[in-house]
Amino acid sequence: MSLKHVLAALTCLTLAPMSALAQENPPEEEVIVRGEGLDEAIRSFVGAVTVEAGRTDQIAVWGGRLCIGVMGMRGPQAQAVIDRVALRAANLDIALGEPGCSPNLLVIFTADSDTVARVLVEEYRRAFAYHSDDGVTRGRAALEDFAATPRAVRWWHVSAAADDTGAVARDRNGLGGPPAVTTSAGGSRIENPTHQTFTRAIIVVDTARVAGMRIDSLSDYIAMASLAQLDPTADTSAYPTILNALRDGSPGNAELTLTEWDEAYLDGLYAAPANRDANYQRRGIQRAVRNSGN
Repeated sequence: MSLKHVLAALTCLTLAPMSALAQENPPEEEVIVRGEGLDEAIRSFVGAVTVEAGRTDQIAVWGGRLCIGVMGMRGPQAQAVIDRVALRAANLDIALGEPGCSPNLLVIFTADSDTVARVLVEEYRRAFAYHSDDGVTRGRAALEDFAATPRAVRWWHVSAAADDTGAVARDRNGLGGPPAVTTSAGGSRIENPTHQTFTRAIIVVDTARVAGMRIDSLSDYIAMASLAQLDPTADTSAYPTILNALRDGSPGNAELTLTEWDEAYLDGLYAAPANRDANYQRRGIQRAVRNSGN
């Protein structure tokens, strides 16, 4: 099932606009890493938040065109979210779909995210790649956590193997993305013949739990959570990251936007060769974060 079908079906659920979000630019805020050496802090941060695509030993990235859809929010605010996420994606040279494209990144705003998340997982399992033939995910235990754990923002990514042209190597059920191809048996101990590319992602935002958060801050949080596959259970309190904006399930710093570390993390993720193993990709991210203060 494609995300456009999920989007259409979800219109029967109770969704609420985010009328209370402000759109002013937030002031600059300095966050200082304390208590451990910088290199160790960077390794700990990257290690804590980064998750591999299933059991592939690779970290997934957006390789094809990204098409962002927002529902449950009024038009101008929805467009503000789309524009902000699209800007962050464009800075990483991610290709963007034309207006009217079928969304492969769906952001759902709802007043009852706990119910919506549970219904999504129970009724639209193929969209979440519940079965392994539908795509690569973090697995059923993580999906149950997505459905059952109350959070201000929760996310789910599905990826697939793609060759060096970006064509998805396996898409048995026609869930979207480039046409299926057969890859060669090439590769080496260093490089793989394929890499993991996101085919779709679903972000569910609880409007009550993010109340009072600025629209640009929330949009940056969504961008971070959708452009990279991150561990939602990671403790990031010791590090300068936008992921702390919703610490403990509610706005802990409602004015925080993408930090220098966040931007460097994404830069490093998308600059690292996607066909290498996860450890190589992590080292590339670490170097980018380390160099971001220079």
